[in-house]
Amino acid sequence: MIEQVTIVANAAYPLEGILTLPDSHTEKVPAVVFVHGSGPLDKDETIGVNKLFRDLADGLAKRGIA
Repeated sequence: MIEQVTIVANAAYPLEGILTLPDSHTEKVPAVVFVHGSGPLDKDETIGVNKLFRDLADGLAKRGIA
């Protein structure tokens, strides 16, 4: 399951992201947070046809990690 989220630790600097959850989550699961870089990069850290963060998130979700 994938959903858009916004984390607001400081109202001046909200951090928008994508939350990827394991398909079979029924209770709390461990999570990893990737913070994308500055500049022309997107939330998936796309380089050419590769979407590094998306691919890592999908792999972690298959192992029960958000």
